Amino acid sequence: MKIGMDVVEAAGAKREQWDRETKAAIQQARSVRMRRREKLDTQAAAITRATAKYEQLDDENDHPEVRIRKRFVRLASARPPREDDPQPKTARELVKADVDSRPPLSRLLYRPSNALQVYLSLIYIAHLEFEPGARWANERDNTGVGGWGELCGLLAPSVPNRELNLRMTRALAKLADHDLVGVGAWKSRSRFDGFSLYREDLSRKPYLVPAAEESVILPAGFFRAGWHLVLTGEEMATLLAVIAQWGRPRSRKDADGVALPQLVRWQFYGLAPEAFAARHELEEFGLIDMVDPMDRTDGKLSATQRQADVLRAPRITPKLDEVDFSRKAIDVVAAALKKPLPPRWVDRATALRLLDNSGRWQEPGSP
Repeated sequence: MKIGMDVVEAAGAKREQWDRETKAAIQQARSVRMRRREKLDTQAAAITRATAKYEQLDDENDHPEVRIRKRFVRLASARPPREDDPQPKTARELVKADVDSRPPLSRLLYRPSNALQVYLSLIYIAHLEFEPGARWANERDNTGVGGWGELCGLLAPSVPNRELNLRMTRALAKLADHDLVGVGAWKSRSRFDGFSLYREDLSRKPYLVPAAEESVILPAGFFRAGWHLVLTGEEMATLLAVIAQWGRPRSRKDADGVALPQLVRWQFYGLAPEAFAARHELEEFGLIDMVDPMDRTDGKLSATQRQADVLRAPRITPKLDEVDFSRKAIDVVAAALKKPLPPRWVDRATALRLLDNSGRWQEPGSP
């Protein structure tokens, strides 16, 4: 009998620990959500200003799609396993080696910045102003009305010209470090003025709009609605990886969605598990559908499910052809963020009494 009670007590203790960990994860998710909502509020004017400019530049919707070279998103061949390098490395060297071996897109995720937002904006504007095969030319200032800062969603009424210039130069410096733009000599006063746009494949060749067959293709409406300005870098990288994988040959065309197993994500896309977790937000915002064959509980796997021989990746289907791009991205995301928690946490939060029956947040310990 005592053995039986020990088992019951151990099970109860394990459940209590699980509940504590789940509560902490839910509270963290809520905190992240609240910070993102606050940040979005501060960005709203700049994003709205940029999308208004897009409508002026393409007032007749003459450009139905935006092409991004596949090599920006996915490596042509798999990265070698980490253990293949026999030389011992410091933690800093390991991080640098990892980042340098990624495709350009996921390189830009290292150390958060506006660089990806700026680069995608440059590519979009290039599609509006230059026909395929025509070389890109920079005829804008970085700051001021109609400048690159405004078109990249960085110019808000409260942002002085000096701060806007700083934001643009930081982004351009990072893009230059990864051979995505060309800038002037180091420490020259006009280093970033009249910068050159390079192709997405690290070739350092002048930018040309690519052919469809060498591209990951997004609807132009995606950019007109400002999605590239609103999504996080991790969300944008995950979405482009899904679209790139969707366009690759599959053994079964009738299968629901595409899988991005962890090894594929690391070898070809350079996506860490933390970045790929952004798929949940993409689903919440209506940009993808997702089916999880492992039936993860709140995004987690049991010890058995984590075994390599049974682990299966979620199957994801892009839904961009169903999205209403007449609705601005900032409005879609702001509406989603008004809810206290991401949908995947709602059932557990209700069971743990962190949400009441009407879906309102209750602080832990509230009656």
